[in-house]
Amino acid sequence: MYAQQAWVKGSIKDEQARPIADVLISIAQQTVLSDANGFFQIAVPAEKDILLQLSKTGFIAQQYPLRLKKEESRLLAVQLKERIFEIKEVVKRADRQRFEAGAIIVDASKANINPSTIGGIEGLIKTLVGSTNELTSQYNVRGGNYDENLVYVNDFEITRPFLVRSGQQEGLSFVNADLTSHVQFSVGGFQSKYGDKMSSVLDITYKKPKQFAGSASLSLLGGSLHIEGASKNNKLTYLVGLRQKTNQYLLQAQPTKGVYNPSFTDVQTLINYKVNEQWEWEFLANYARNRFTFYPEEQTASFGLVNKAYQLRMYYTGAELDQFDTRFTGVSTTYRPNKNLRLKFLASAYSSNEKETYDISGEYLLGELETDLGKANFGQVKTYLGTGVIQNYARNFLQVQQNTIGHRGSYIYKKQVWLWGADWQSISIKDQLLEWERRDSAGFTQPYNPAQLTMMKSYRSTADLSYEKIQGFVQNNFKWNDSLDLTFSVLNTQLLAQKSMHVVLGYDYNAHWGRRPLRITNEVYYKSLWDIVPYEYDNIRIRYFGKNNASGYAYGLETRLYGDLVKNATSWISLGLMKTAEDLNDDFYILKNVSGVDSAVVRPGYIPRPSDQRLMLGMYFEDYMPNNDNIKVHLNFMYGTGLPFGPPDQIRRYWF
Repeated sequence: MYAQQAWVKGSIKDEQARPIADVLISIAQQTVLSDANGFFQIAVPAEKDILLQLSKTGFIAQQYPLRLKKEESRLLAVQLKERIFEIKEVVKRADRQRFEAGAIIVDASKANINPSTIGGIEGLIKTLVGSTNELTSQYNVRGGNYDENLVYVNDFEITRPFLVRSGQQEGLSFVNADLTSHVQFSVGGFQSKYGDKMSSVLDITYKKPKQFAGSASLSLLGGSLHIEGASKNNKLTYLVGLRQKTNQYLLQAQPTKGVYNPSFTDVQTLINYKVNEQWEWEFLANYARNRFTFYPEEQTASFGLVNKAYQLRMYYTGAELDQFDTRFTGVSTTYRPNKNLRLKFLASAYSSNEKETYDISGEYLLGELETDLGKANFGQVKTYLGTGVIQNYARNFLQVQQNTIGHRGSYIYKKQVWLWGADWQSISIKDQLLEWERRDSAGFTQPYNPAQLTMMKSYRSTADLSYEKIQGFVQNNFKWNDSLDLTFSVLNTQLLAQKSMHVVLGYDYNAHWGRRPLRITNEVYYKSLWDIVPYEYDNIRIRYFGKNNASGYAYGLETRLYGDLVKNATSWISLGLMKTAEDLNDDFYILKNVSGVDSAVVRPGYIPRPSDQRLMLGMYFEDYMPNNDNIKVHLNFMYGTGLPFGPPDQIRRYWF
């Protein structure tokens, strides 16, 4: 205590406005630590020049020269910048705590070295949460599909192309790892400021460079180039990234042989200008050009049992040509009238022009294989069972224009952090869908109808739609969390927003293996779903039923182990167990006996959702030469159990 004293108190956050605990605040011989919310209070001598020091491992220390009057209380809003340690070409960032359940720490510096068919940030995330396809950047989180995931870059919400059917058509994701400085990923129970989807949030923050730099990479799957820099006074900063991808070599190993010509190009820029201490402007733009051409030739597949095996051979004619062009432009301005208040205004425009066209015919030949090891023709076709023709045709065109105006605000009041925001969206869609599949077996079309030519599958629709959407939220990080989400639409007044309640219990344990740190994270969760819109997968495309006619649930366990198996080389193992199911209000099927005379109507109740995957195992391992850490080995391993399946002509899956 001092004869004449005053007080200094405040909050400490990092560059992403997250509170930092256990920061050491000291003056002379007196020290205190910030609490879990980043708040602190310390008594100081009045009417004297003092030096307040703040420090924490992994962050750049700060000093504040102060002089306070007697009984004065000074409030500080402190931002600590993360310290980066460089060891030759290796960048090691300080470990950070998780501040909320469901959060996953992702190191953006490993995105470009992760051995993956897609690379990037999403390639890392897939090792943590799982995916249904190795060729796509899409990922599934706790029983949801990819449409239920939110993606933000510098507070701008990102939209992906709609018509993409398969991973081989899919180009580069929006997020450019070369431009990324921070990744925050939440698998559920996330804050209301992120929106109203039901699975996850990927929140990306791009760099603010301090000096000129650049990088270039080249591989068999493509290449990338980026430059960054800043003006002499650091008021103007810029990022420019160019990427080119082709997965032609991978596709040539597909079961369907032919000529694959994929080409995906992406250019992106971010310009930031700080007018003064109060005003800051930001401009983000992206253009993506994706082309996919395919001329199939043949396919051979064998299946069956050890003593009863079959072979299917297909011979194709025709081609597929797909074009996906997307453009995004965003402008934001941030106003900070004082240290406690932050106001951000955003405006963005997204447009997409998509074309999916193909006309492919195939002749198939089904034969039974010889399974007797003693026969000379073992493994060859001994009997041909049938032949037929299949034709797939599509002329699908889609144009989307989406304009968004939004606001984000925050205010620090005593020990509370208030957040609020609102968005207005205008969306225009012009859609022409013409797609069908015809099968001809033994001289007649399946399914057989003597009165007309019936297609196995047929989708025909034309739509010219425009609608507006308004949503907002209010959030208090200290006492309560709440969100208000209002959606007005002229599309279908009977279609409601899907709803869910997510309960998460998490536990983190930090330990050491020898002198190396280890961190174990465990979470159990339960999601209750209602008013949900059922859907089916068509490869990675999602076809919705268009009605709120189901309820469901998802529950599971996730555990992850992070550690440096060798010095300065982080590795991890992720294991997830999950079950998810849904009950449609109006589904049933007719069960007939063997003779086909008697039948009964069966209502199946809860059945697995399309994303029901019992087990997901992911592993990332990093090592380097003992005497030269510039020579590294990276191992990426993923394993997932199967997904629900059934006969292709069934509306729902009753066999798995």
